[in-house]
Amino acid sequence: DENLQFSDNLNSYLGKHTIQTGFQISHQRYYQVTDFSGNPSFTFDGRFSGDPGIGLADFLLGNPYQAGGAFGDSTQHLVTTYWGGYVQDDWRIHPTLTVNLGLRYEFAASPREINNRSLYFSPDLGQVVTAGNGVRPEIVDPDYNNFAPRVGLAWRPTLLKNTVIRAGAGIYYATDNFNEEQFKVTGPPFYQSQTINSDPKNPTLQMANMLPAFTASPNLNPFSFDRLNRTPYLSQWSFDIQHTFAQDFLL
Repeated sequence: DENLQFSDNLNSYLGKHTIQTGFQISHQRYYQVTDFSGNPSFTFDGRFSGDPGIGLADFLLGNPYQAGGAFGDSTQHLVTTYWGGYVQDDWRIHPTLTVNLGLRYEFAASPREINNRSLYFSPDLGQVVTAGNGVRPEIVDPDYNNFAPRVGLAWRPTLLKNTVIRAGAGIYYATDNFNEEQFKVTGPPFYQSQTINSDPKNPTLQMANMLPAFTASPNLNPFSFDRLNRTPYLSQWSFDIQHTFAQDFLL
């Protein structure tokens, strides 16, 4: 991972208003090798030696019922840039009442692979679509609707001595999970894990021959996701009443 960040914040005091503004830019790079099934595997279950459930005899005979492996290049170099900015006003309307009003905006495009080594399976077309071929390099369409309002208050009622009422609400956005982005390279023509099964009665896979040509396998597992996916977000709110009893007790 590489994460290059720049941020700046400014506080201004204007009478009863405390104005806070700021922004952040974060350029993110993610290098990875998604080498699923890169090491060959063989599975034995005893079906050919006549001892079902115990694979040792089939292993000694060199007759697996399933072989797994992969072909292709799974290296990726993903990049994206995060942009965020905000403005907030802490307004002390009265010595007993403070209101907080704020608005934040965030945007981060879905990570792109610098060599367009990304794909997804399109259910509409019934085929694999690669980045840059009829679809944007990031594949997922950008979501520019990431406005995050914030509001809060703190009020000490005059008639309720030693009591404070606090409340707040806001919307908070997430960013892409880079761990999920690794699957964009999974599928033809880039990288493909494969499994081949033997004939259930007569062994057609032999350890003596090692792995067969997986390119001939009909089993494909391309990755797919929603191209119109929104940026994840959550709404959060709180409300509480605090009251002090004597000097040492707070409820």
